[in-house]
Amino acid sequence: MTQQSHSWAYIQTKIFLEKDTCTRMFTAALFTIAKTWKQPKCPSTDDWIRKMWYIYTMEYYSAIKKDKIMSFAAT
Repeated sequence: MTQQSHSWAYIQTKIFLEKDTCTRMFTAALFTIAKTWKQPKCPSTDDWIRKMWYIYTMEYYSAIKKDKIMSFAAT
């Protein structure tokens, strides 16, 4: 009977330590995520124009590659 109660105390202690370790690791992970978190911001006009130009250029060259370009779009 003493052996069983000793084992139970050991199990409870081990569970507590594992739970405490997981909690600390979870807290550390949350802190790291929060520290490196970047809030979305509106792109600058220059960035927006560059992205739109990139999309336009890719669509244009994709159409040329597929030979589906319209004659009026090329001028």
